[in-house]
Amino acid sequence: MKNIVLVVMDGIGKSKTGLGDAVTLANTPVLDKLLATCPHTYIKAHGTAVGLPSDDDMGNSEVGHNALGCGQVYSQGAKLVEEAIESGEIFKSSAWISLKDNCLANNGTMHFIGLLFRRECPQQHRTPYRTCKGRKEGRHQDSAHPHTP
Repeated sequence: MKNIVLVVMDGIGKSKTGLGDAVTLANTPVLDKLLATCPHTYIKAHGTAVGLPSDDDMGNSEVGHNALGCGQVYSQGAKLVEEAIESGEIFKSSAWISLKDNCLANNGTMHFIGLLFRRECPQQHRTPYRTCKGRKEGRHQDSAHPHTP
C-alpha cells in the first residue's frame, strides 16, 4: 500500500506572472523540491467555482472551506441572496412576511441597508434596491440606505 498525503495550502494563490504570489516570489527550497518531484494540482477557490456570483469575486476562506468540505459547488453569500430575490423566494420567507406585516400594521417604513461600491460584479450593488420590489404585496414605504466603504 502506498502512503498518500493531502495538503491543502489555505491562503496560497498561484499566479502565472508571480504578481501578488508571495510563495512564488519567496525562497522556498523545500516546497520547490516537493512541487518538482511529487504529484500535485491547483484548485480554483474563488468565484463561480465556490458558489459566488462571478469569477471576479475572490471570496474568503469561509467560502473556500465550505466548497471544499462539501465536495460540490453551491450558492453562497451574495449569490444566494441574488437567487432568492430573482426567484421570489425571499418574499415568501417568514422573516420577510413578518417585516412586511409589521410595516403595514404600523404604517412603517422598511429600510434596506447595503454596500454600494465600484466593483467587477455590478449586480451586487443593486441588491438593496432590487429587494424593494417586494413591496408589491402591500403599500408600506421602503427606503434604501447605500453605504460606501
